[in-house]
Amino acid sequence: MPRFSRSELWELGLAWFVLSLSFSFGSIWFGLRHFAFELALNLLGLLTAFAGHELAHKFAAERYGCISYFRLWKIGLILALVFSFISRGAFVFAAPGAVYFIPLYRTITRREEGIISLSGPLANLAFSLVFYSLLLLGVGGVFSYYSMKLNLWLAGFNLIPFDPLDGAKVFRWNPFIWASTAAAAWILIFVL
Repeated sequence: MPRFSRSELWELGLAWFVLSLSFSFGSIWFGLRHFAFELALNLLGLLTAFAGHELAHKFAAERYGCISYFRLWKIGLILALVFSFISRGAFVFAAPGAVYFIPLYRTITRREEGIISLSGPLANLAFSLVFYSLLLLGVGGVFSYYSMKLNLWLAGFNLIPFDPLDGAKVFRWNPFIWASTAAAAWILIFVL
């Protein structure tokens, strides 16, 4: 079972809140009630999209015998708020921090690093399909839609193959797995 330090939980919570705020800025122009409603939706949706993504990295890293921890990137938090505010919510720079891992007993292989990096976007894709299924069943309405959208967006964004994003590490490990996963994420973004 993964362990969390108090500071790690604080940083993860702060990143989750700031991202929720950033994704909600576009609605502030429609009034405070609309903003509060969208903030509540984003807070709930980003529990799976952001926290689920980062926890998947943490669990995968620890499965491979690594110490793993989430660390806040303060500049990323500021950029998320600034870009979101300036663009009126049209663009969110969603990089408020990351899970770092340190192998304990051996060096980690490129394959293991690729799998750890892929675990976050795969968690997002799985959550998005769960929320899409709920939508088809008529459960959750706007909450299921927002959660599906946030999960797909974070999967697609994180699979861009540039460092420090997950996509770069997955691509270095296996370009075919990267291409198929990234294609699935982006197709689902445009289809759903």
